[in-house]
Amino acid sequence: MLKHDSEELLCLGWYAQQSDDPEAAFRCFSEASKLGNVEATYEVGICYSEGIGTEWNFAKAFKMYKEAAEKGCAEAQSCLGHAYVYGRGVEMNAKEAIKWFKKAAEQDNLRFHVFYELGYLYSRGIGAIEKNAEEAFKYYKKAAELGDDVPELHPGSVYGASAQYELGNCYHKGIGVDVDLVESVKWYKKAAKNGHYDAQIMLAKCYQAGTGVRRNSAAAERWFKKAEENLSELTRE
Repeated sequence: MLKHDSEELLCLGWYAQQSDDPEAAFRCFSEASKLGNVEATYEVGICYSEGIGTEWNFAKAFKMYKEAAEKGCAEAQSCLGHAYVYGRGVEMNAKEAIKWFKKAAEQDNLRFHVFYELGYLYSRGIGAIEKNAEEAFKYYKKAAELGDDVPELHPGSVYGASAQYELGNCYHKGIGVDVDLVESVKWYKKAAKNGHYDAQIMLAKCYQAGTGVRRNSAAAERWFKKAEENLSELTRE
């Protein structure tokens, strides 16, 4: 059998995944992980977590995520946070979950995702995370503000738009902050322009009722139509 270095094995694993050969992918990722490839270790965790090419095993997934997370892999740090939230392969632990989410957020490529996730978890009180409106508002605001400077096709833009919508809801309903209908419209508009369906509907309703903005039937109709077109595209996908 030919010898490969860890990067080659990692690439072979990705190729096997694309070729619909999950068992081969798992073998390649495992071998690369044994050679010290951090990204491969994360991929092995994904395989165990989702039963890709091997049996489902949350305990083993947690072990691989932790190993990769401790070596600085942002994706693994985020997955480790989720493991602590939901008690997958480890006991639920809110303190550890927040710690690893914050470590992941320190790295640019996952900042949107993690801030939005933290806002979502705090707003609903999920798993080990207790409901906390002020913390939800804080993290939605962080993600929403980051979304202002991100091109539409950036991988994080979907989280930015969702955070902008949720921030609009916070201002609209007084979740973790005083009610500010003008500010809510501001964030609904940003999310709507980024293609968020629910934000487009809310913005249309605000224009229709004159909530936080001057009543404007034409603008309301325009945003209802935009939302309808958006929904048609989403259902086609």
